[in-house]
Amino acid sequence: MHALTTAAFAAVYPKDANWRRIDYLAGGNARQRSAFAALSDSGLWSRLQACGDCALVSTVTIGLDVASSDLDILCHGDPASFAAALDPFFIYQSHRHPSGATVLRGALAHWPIELFITQTPLEQCHSWRHLAIMARLLTLFGCRFSEQITALRRQGLKGEAAMAHTLALDGDPYAALLTLEHRTDADLLALWTP
Repeated sequence: MHALTTAAFAAVYPKDANWRRIDYLAGGNARQRSAFAALSDSGLWSRLQACGDCALVSTVTIGLDVASSDLDILCHGDPASFAAALDPFFIYQSHRHPSGATVLRGALAHWPIELFITQTPLEQCHSWRHLAIMARLLTLFGCRFSEQITALRRQGLKGEAAMAHTLALDGDPYAALLTLEHRTDADLLALWTP
């Protein structure tokens, strides 16, 4: 397993940004280990994988979660199949997301869970792309950056908003973060001074 260790409280995440894997969480910080246990010990993760393509795209994957964070799971496939996979585990609520995705909400152990079921390939979804950018920024900037983002998260900001604020990105933080995708490391490093 090729994992990067970040300064985010001994969090680990996959070097190749393959959010379809959750095995690396077992060697991470306490909350990552808790998320891994909830998803794997219950059998929910394997049931979801049997329904279609899925990826854990929560901030817990990169160690930027806070006490109120949930487990966001991005899914590609039939909403009815994913809903059926959830039935043995918890009662859920369903609604449509503005993106067109079907969202199923529930809870497992002490973790709130949201499934975003889409017909868009996972790597093209904003949540996947945001997470990959955030992981890259954490790797480039290190401990002090991670601590600053976590402090803003504890004040109520979402991960994308905390990063956009810290990097002084204008406009909608979700769109602004996507503008960083194809920048070089040198360009990104010029955005923030500890």
